[in-house]
Amino acid sequence: MITKGFVLALLAAGTGLAVAVPSMGLAQSTSVPPQTNVIPLPIDSETRPVAFSRVTARLNRGQTWGQLQGGVLCLPFQTLVWGGGQVRIDTGEFDEVFKEELEKTGFRVIGGTDNLFEESDTSEAEYLVAGTVKQASAKICAIMAGFGDFDTIKGQIIFDIEWQVYSRLQRKVVAAISTRGGVNRQKSGPGGPLMLFDEAFGENVRQLINSAEFRKVFVGKKLSEGELITAPKIAPFKYKKAATYLGNSLEQSVGSVVSLSNGQSTGSGFLISTEGLILTNRHVVGDANLVRVRWSDGAETIGTVLRSDRGRDVALVKTDNRSRLPFKLSQTIPELGSTVRAIGSPFGMQFQGTVSQGVISSSRIVGGFRYLQSDVAVNPGNSGGPLLDNEGKVVGITVSGLQVSGAQVGVNFFIPISEAVSFLGLIEEDVTE
Repeated sequence: MITKGFVLALLAAGTGLAVAVPSMGLAQSTSVPPQTNVIPLPIDSETRPVAFSRVTARLNRGQTWGQLQGGVLCLPFQTLVWGGGQVRIDTGEFDEVFKEELEKTGFRVIGGTDNLFEESDTSEAEYLVAGTVKQASAKICAIMAGFGDFDTIKGQIIFDIEWQVYSRLQRKVVAAISTRGGVNRQKSGPGGPLMLFDEAFGENVRQLINSAEFRKVFVGKKLSEGELITAPKIAPFKYKKAATYLGNSLEQSVGSVVSLSNGQSTGSGFLISTEGLILTNRHVVGDANLVRVRWSDGAETIGTVLRSDRGRDVALVKTDNRSRLPFKLSQTIPELGSTVRAIGSPFGMQFQGTVSQGVISSSRIVGGFRYLQSDVAVNPGNSGGPLLDNEGKVVGITVSGLQVSGAQVGVNFFIPISEAVSFLGLIEEDVTE
């Protein structure tokens, strides 16, 4: 149930209670949309794990959004005026309603634990859902207000909510959905305004899970090999096969892993040819044409972004190779349980060259793309760095990891090097000099 904190947050904006002025009456009566008849999921449906993230209320400053009424005749005595900008609501106010509505329809919801001593763990969720209340309309009547009873109420509340669905693996919003729903309680009853807020929010959640856009993201069988998103048809990028590649010496391997900066953020990358070609993530280089390349000895060069693929999140950069040996690429998917190592710059250039070790935990298909999953430790700044097998060959590129309260939980994801090569159109040529 929505608790008192939620009501106060909507009644409050900025430093105090929303402005209450003598009621002049609302300009016009707003009708409550029909209640949603949620269509249950088929019993054998497969759904992807989701967690509720947060909700904010963002009304126009000075906007009249509600009216408080009292007595048997429901005479208005206060008009509610939004006092200031955007207010973030504690997620605890919404978890129960969100979880209840989704689970009874057949969706899998992560988090919302009743454990009083530990925070809710949402690390298993592949997607996060958040909402913004863009419009609100309320008429709340406490029929026994004259006797000090503000718990027996009737009235109506309507919310317009804009929802966003965020993919943790793809690192982007994959769906934006608008809902408009509310409740109209014509008979007075217990529960106070909290009950009306509860029911209005729940109606918006029901509209959300009934929408085709929401179900397209979360419902359906796991994608098979034939349903993977394929690489675009682009002109091939040919580069020379190196005469010598790095072996399994970690000291030498660290020397061929770089830190990259686009002026706003930093990430990692690694050398794949003697021509100075570096592989990294698209989100590391962003929209930049030039990036700063910092080597393990502190020397810096300028890199040119040659091509990238936003969907697969890979990019190719060219710079001076500084006579470093390139990595050998392995397009074979490692076996489960096999040992792997990651090299990169966690939390920025000050930790450049950090090596961590783990095992391959799984191979997953999310949003049409394949990912390698490993418990090898990576953090922000590792993005774009190499994942190595026992022979020192690159099998993947670091792309993302799940965190709970800012801490790693051993669930990290890597782009298979075979897909990075195909989405960038890379062809290694065996050139005899």
